[in-house]
Amino acid sequence: MPSSGDRGLDGTTAQTHAQGTTVVMDFTSSHYTALQNGYVLANNSIAASMLATGAILLGSVVYTSTNSTGSTSPVQLTGVTSTVTIPAGGRKTLILLHCPSVANTNANRTSFLSIWDGVVGSGTQLQSAQVSTTNAAANNPVTAFALVTPAAGSKTYNAGYQTDGAGTLAVNASSTAPVIMMVFAI
Repeated sequence: MPSSGDRGLDGTTAQTHAQGTTVVMDFTSSHYTALQNGYVLANNSIAASMLATGAILLGSVVYTSTNSTGSTSPVQLTGVTSTVTIPAGGRKTLILLHCPSVANTNANRTSFLSIWDGVVGSGTQLQSAQVSTTNAAANNPVTAFALVTPAAGSKTYNAGYQTDGAGTLAVNASSTAPVIMMVFAI
């Protein structure tokens, strides 16, 4: 659209008017398009209805099977991986990982849930959350968040888990209580 003060907008013919004549500016098709596309919204925002689904939620995984490990080093939480395309522009990315039920066969153990950029154990660990079990097989939820500003392009985020010592750590999941990982551009 031309800047304010221009006449003859969007293919209309500029008109002259005698001094004192009331002049009304009618909306043209480009005004409606600008409103629909959010161009005229304040604060560098855009109407939610104009965002593509992938513009906010970049990827997600819902995993419904139980994983177990006795490892004291981080290992891949099977099935909990998300490959996404990071948009250009330097937006922050939020990775959310939630496990509704973590248990250890031994009492007084600490269990760790982690978020990785790349391969668990050799990539970059972005976050770690922990929960302590006061009795054997106590079920506890664990949630981890990571906030990063990655370069544009393809990224693979993975979930890792480990225990601090003896016993077997189980990340319990089902169709009604799944492990969820979501990746958002914010």
